[in-house]
Amino acid sequence: MNFKELHRGALKRFVITQIEQGKTLSGAAGGAGVARSTIYRWRASDNEFDQEYAAAWEEAKERRDRLCYLAHPFLGKRPPISKYNGGFPRYPRGR
Repeated sequence: MNFKELHRGALKRFVITQIEQGKTLSGAAGGAGVARSTIYRWRASDNEFDQEYAAAWEEAKERRDRLCYLAHPFLGKRPPISKYNGGFPRYPRGR
């Protein structure tokens, strides 16, 4: 094994741990310093990595959904604008 293969293996393990912790594909790729397309390419060419990735993705689904909910700016409240009236506030006069 040469250095590139060792480094690639470490990056793959890092991506899997990031996915297990609830990161999205973009977040895991950014943390590893690789492009999203690289992860897609790894999944297509390496069946073992693909299976580990799929298992980690399913395992962390609830955690990822919860983190996305907490990061949402409205946290379950009604958004201040409506898409049906051209983006103007729903209650412009303080109703």
